[in-house]
Amino acid sequence: MKHKYNKTKGFNEVYFVLYLTALILIIPDSDNNDADVQFNQLPTTFIKSEKSSLSIRLKSEKGKPNVVWADTVNYIYTLGDYQDIKFKVSISNNKIEKTIYQDGIDVNVPGFRVIEEGSGNLKFVWELDSIKLINKNYDVFVEAEIQQNNSDEKIYANTRFNLNLLIIDDYPINYTSTNINPSTNISDSSNELLKVDSNLSQIPATNPTLILNDISIVPDNPIMSLALTRWNTKVRIYGLNLITDLKFEPKISISNPSEFDNVDLRIENIGERFIEISGNTPPYDEIKISLTIVRKQDDLEARSEFIVKPIPLSSPDIPTIVYPFVTYRFNPKIPNSESEYFDAKIILNNETFASVTSNKIIEFTPIPEDVGKRLYFARYFKDVIVGSKIPIKISDFPKPEISTFKKESEKLRVFTKSYGYVAVGKNNYIDKLVLNDKSLKVNELTGFTETREDYIIQVFEIVGYTNQSINVFAVDLSGKKSEMRVYP
Repeated sequence: MKHKYNKTKGFNEVYFVLYLTALILIIPDSDNNDADVQFNQLPTTFIKSEKSSLSIRLKSEKGKPNVVWADTVNYIYTLGDYQDIKFKVSISNNKIEKTIYQDGIDVNVPGFRVIEEGSGNLKFVWELDSIKLINKNYDVFVEAEIQQNNSDEKIYANTRFNLNLLIIDDYPINYTSTNINPSTNISDSSNELLKVDSNLSQIPATNPTLILNDISIVPDNPIMSLALTRWNTKVRIYGLNLITDLKFEPKISISNPSEFDNVDLRIENIGERFIEISGNTPPYDEIKISLTIVRKQDDLEARSEFIVKPIPLSSPDIPTIVYPFVTYRFNPKIPNSESEYFDAKIILNNETFASVTSNKIIEFTPIPEDVGKRLYFARYFKDVIVGSKIPIKISDFPKPEISTFKKESEKLRVFTKSYGYVAVGKNNYIDKLVLNDKSLKVNELTGFTETREDYIIQVFEIVGYTNQSINVFAVDLSGKKSEMRVYP
């Protein structure tokens, strides 16, 4: 007797058990969240290669290698902030691995060079004069030991790319090839893609040598710049040659609304792998700058943004009006972090009267001849004015005043005010009272003199005064006269 059984049912039971097991494994342990925390704290600094592969295509003519196509230079760049970085570059072929660069030292393996260009960039060169008529493939490994900013902690990053050397004697396209001259170091050429055939459009799109890489735009972000000064930055770009591969001019724009309408964005310079951009820093709000480029070979558009954040600049501590023989202190109020790039100047009649660098105090003492002249205070950042010139009035001291009279018996007391100085440190007093009645005598009551912050009070006594009407005015040491007063 044959027993029947349901094979499908048995398999379903197995899958159900596996399903339950998977659920249990992915349920988080509420008592231990360390794994989640570590996952969320992934390193923000890493390295990347500009190209995923380099290629050389050869034809053999009479036993000699002739180059049809050569793309032999790659760049490795660092993304993120770091304090220090050390590189190790190794190459392997058929499970044999050799270190060709470590800690700034090129180990001098024939056929390969590594050049450290600063800013976390490496240049890898595959030298053409070392190749032979043999199909070969290599793997290149780049490792980085990174010390992060403000931390003793080190993190490790890596990237890789491959090298392909292929003999294409049977390739169907009739290329114009060239013989390799060992005395010519082709790899030092600034044109990293050796275009032996003058018309590359003959190469069909299916040719594996025409691999276009992604475009990476790497700006500094954010850019911290002193308010109302001009910032300048170099944006690094990988995946194309900006001199030869751009379809249009790079486009820069402000991508967030801003009340500041004088950003004045400019492209200052374009190199093979960088675009230099400048603009004016807003006084307070940050602005977001957008950069867009298009590669002409495949119309690939790449866009990136960076933020410009202003470092607030305090208003200077300066007077708005000055007087002769008084020494004034001008405090430019410059942030200490940027003080070495600053100048502060006092400009008198369009000429620099006084100038200091960094965050120093300027002292200025006008003289009577300066009264009425044009005086300005200005701050400069890297020789460019910050904001605008601040006008300061040079004024003469007020004329003396007869403030009040006080009648006492046959004496009349006259109270006066005088202002300013007649020399540095020498107060300007009332020198005399002038009366229309020459028969009256005037005495100063020196014990009643008061020196206030802005003026001096003096008391004079007119002896022999009865009730007649008199005209009187005061003359100070500088020769200025008060208004005529009539008493009673």
